[in-house]
Amino acid sequence: MAVKKVVFVLLLASVGWVLGQREPSLEVMSALKELQPRYREIQDFVINRLTEARLNSSQVIFNFHSDVITTKDQFVRNTIEEEQQVLTILDRQPEAVDRTCLGFVRSSVDMNVNLVGVSYTNCIVRVDDTLADVVQEFYRTIQQDETQYTGSGLLGVFRGENIFHTPENLIQKLNEQLEQLRENPTFIATELFDMIVEFEQELNEVKTGYGGCLESGTELLRNALEIARTQVVQVCLGELEESGPSTTEAVAWAQRPQTVAVIDKLYEVHPLYRQIQDYVINTISEARLSSSAKIYDFHRDIIMIKSTFLGTSIRQEQELLHQVNGQPLSVDQQCLSFVRQNADVNMNLAGVSYSTCITNTGDTLVSTVKAFYDELDVNEAAYVGVGLFEEFRNENIFFNPQNIISKLESRMFRLEDFPSHIGSELLDAVAGFTNSLDVIRMNYVSCMTMGEQLLMSALQLAQMQLDVVCNGVQVPPAAPAPVPPNPESYEPNPEPVPEPELAPEPAPEPAPEPAPEPAPEH
Repeated sequence: MAVKKVVFVLLLASVGWVLGQREPSLEVMSALKELQPRYREIQDFVINRLTEARLNSSQVIFNFHSDVITTKDQFVRNTIEEEQQVLTILDRQPEAVDRTCLGFVRSSVDMNVNLVGVSYTNCIVRVDDTLADVVQEFYRTIQQDETQYTGSGLLGVFRGENIFHTPENLIQKLNEQLEQLRENPTFIATELFDMIVEFEQELNEVKTGYGGCLESGTELLRNALEIARTQVVQVCLGELEESGPSTTEAVAWAQRPQTVAVIDKLYEVHPLYRQIQDYVINTISEARLSSSAKIYDFHRDIIMIKSTFLGTSIRQEQELLHQVNGQPLSVDQQCLSFVRQNADVNMNLAGVSYSTCITNTGDTLVSTVKAFYDELDVNEAAYVGVGLFEEFRNENIFFNPQNIISKLESRMFRLEDFPSHIGSELLDAVAGFTNSLDVIRMNYVSCMTMGEQLLMSALQLAQMQLDVVCNGVQVPPAAPAPVPPNPESYEPNPEPVPEPELAPEPAPEPAPEPAPEPAPEH
């Protein structure tokens, strides 16, 4: 009985340790979610003084960001979940399993997750770059100097960053973007041509590429995690847990809390981009409002995508760490330490992959928005959500998620004020702009998928190492965690529609008093 109590206490301690390890990565997404709405606000402000093309283009960009964020969110969360599955196996190894061997597997899993983080960063950076190109081409036909209001640079925050290795860098970048976008541009007044359809198609291609990029990285992670599981059994002479539905989601979020926070921050920033986009569009024409809505949806989708991938990655890491941390004292502790280090490194790699995906998406969005606003010859790029994913550039959502969160928070602070100087009208180009955002969104999903697969493979390898090398035992799954926030919950509150005044109802006429009944005769 005493031994069981000791093991139970160790499991509880491991859960708390997992929670603090990935909390900065989760904060990165929170900062990004906080920053994204500001892009929409500024973009709408510019588009309201411009044409239907700008309104549609802003909506396309927002939708593009939304799709990319959603895709990244899914891949990140899936990566965390897959990582935790391997870590759970490591934690549940019996005491007889070599602790040193399990530690090696754990280190391998962590390293593979970090690698998938690198892959995710590359995917989102590529999306950000591609988005920048598509947006640039779209706005080039409308106005040359208006891409600064599209918010396409939001995804660029992941460039050179890792949401798992250095999430604090991403958080800082996001906070800086919020500070830069605090005020709305009031100088925009030029009308835009209708180019939304083509623009949205191009962005859709970028989103498709992003999803493929994430899937490629994730596939590599899955292979690494599978190898880790094999190593746990064959090398560490450990055991594998029975396959079944994940019941350690809470532990997974605890393992990568900052990585998940990156997605949450991204959801929080994403509405700010949309709000700023709306603020700009309201000063111009219906075309600007339509484009701002599309850009807002794009940011929302990107954030949701990234949040999903981030959550998956953290859950994967969580499951692996749950196994590693839950191993009895008889298992080689050094082996378990190696497995933890391996998992952390692989999470950092996954963060690099995720940053690449979202940075590329942001760059593509910047190009797309710039092209759209160049055609309209209006300088509103900073207010339409372009650069929303810029905070992921050079960051890793698994290795340094706190960096991304700091960047997102900084960007959100800069997005507090609306750009009131926007006044020029824009041309209608929403249709093409929306198509471009769809392309970018699909490319982002592909990018995140690749990075997630790589992370899953690495974590699986770490799990195998826990079982085979560390001779770990199967640890019972932790209690299920609460369902993560729904991306729809980050939608900005719609402006209240004034209810029509109703004419006062006439006072009811008094009911006639009944005549008295005659007294009965006796």
